[in-house]
Amino acid sequence: MLPWKNLFGMYGRGHFCNKLKRSILLLFLLGMFPYAWGQQTNVSLNLRNVPIKSVLSQIEKSTNYYVFFYTDNLNSELSKRVNVTVNNTPVVTVLNQIFSTTNISYEIKNKRQVSLFLVEKSSPKSKAQAVKSNKIQITGTVFDANNEPLIGASVRVLGTTIGSMADINGAFKLEVSPGDVLEASYIGYNPQQVKVGSQTRFQFVLEEVANTLDDIVVVGYSS
Repeated sequence: MLPWKNLFGMYGRGHFCNKLKRSILLLFLLGMFPYAWGQQTNVSLNLRNVPIKSVLSQIEKSTNYYVFFYTDNLNSELSKRVNVTVNNTPVVTVLNQIFSTTNISYEIKNKRQVSLFLVEKSSPKSKAQAVKSNKIQITGTVFDANNEPLIGASVRVLGTTIGSMADINGAFKLEVSPGDVLEASYIGYNPQQVKVGSQTRFQFVLEEVANTLDDIVVVGYSS
């Protein structure tokens, strides 16, 4: 074999190995950070008076990335009509906006699958029923560390199906009992819990999940 051919073969194998390592690392990171990837996926939409289901369909077509999964019990919520005008806006932001006036919450799984689920709200009760069940009505807000409202954040009573979602101002309202434990959660943020006592006003400030990407040490090997 001529020397230059041997050199080319060594270069080719080394280049291939390095490229393979980079590809494996990329797949690993995408698997670890599906939400972060979703935050970087932007859409531009101009829809007027359309069902939420149509907005989801447009997001699927525009991004060629997200796939939405939901059961039939969400049909009435997904039939609600909304106006959406956004330009190069993260998909997560759009979802939080269109779900803010519904009983729908969501979770991103397997990098691209968005599972929708129903968050049941407590139904209004008469004064006599409220006294009998020892229920109190509470209000509150969910913000991030920068004092920005977390639209669509979930606030629920642990161990029950009672919950609510923060509106465009980060505000929520619930009917609970003293002793209940409230949990506020939002994708990409650490959840926060608090026990209900005699207070009727709550303020949640959620911290973003630490970016563990900085903790990853990549070791390369040359062939």
